[in-house]
Amino acid sequence: DNIAPLPPTALAVSDHPADQGGALDLAWTASTSTDATGYHVYRSLTTGGGYVRVTTNPVAGTVYADSGLTNGTAYYYVVRALDGANESANSNEASGAPADNVPPAAPTGVATADRPADQGGAIVVTWSANAEPDLAGYNLYRSLTSGGSYAKVNAALLAGLSFTDTGLANGTTYFYVIRAADTSGNEGANSAQASAVPIDDGIPTAPANLAASDRPNDEGGAISLSWS
Repeated sequence: DNIAPLPPTALAVSDHPADQGGALDLAWTASTSTDATGYHVYRSLTTGGGYVRVTTNPVAGTVYADSGLTNGTAYYYVVRALDGANESANSNEASGAPADNVPPAAPTGVATADRPADQGGAIVVTWSANAEPDLAGYNLYRSLTSGGSYAKVNAALLAGLSFTDTGLANGTTYFYVIRAADTSGNEGANSAQASAVPIDDGIPTAPANLAASDRPNDEGGAISLSWS
């Protein structure tokens, strides 16, 4: 047999789901040649050529997962059918770029409290650190209603584990959740909700320069006081 099988068709490449990247999934339609026994997958970093075979042994089915790749890099693929001795022409080319699509876990240990010793208008929110190695920071969300909807408070990602939310109305209940974000831009689910009410609990400054003197031009029985 010196006649090559017909190439596979409809090659498609997609990012592998629910992982932290580094892998692409390939799928194609089988060759219509009845003597086709398997397939080899070829990959390139350049569209249109320079393909290198990535399969050591022929693939029996019509799907293949290519791993060990670099996130954000475009990879170009073709697939060729085999009939034992002969290899087909290239399939259509398809490309994809692996990405981290697993968001961080929801933060834990969220607590809220009125900021002490002030005239109100501020709540301190704290939480426990996430353990993901690709963690980029946190976003804080606030609502006037328990359960949402929440609006983001911070303009830039929070690197620490606490945030003081200011400009609030004393006596109003504010509800908060925290979400963690990673370096690929994935944002996780809401933390447990925590709430607090800002109050005026500042102690006034003691008056100064208190002075006492007898009230003039009277028959006594009175003292005049002044202070600043």
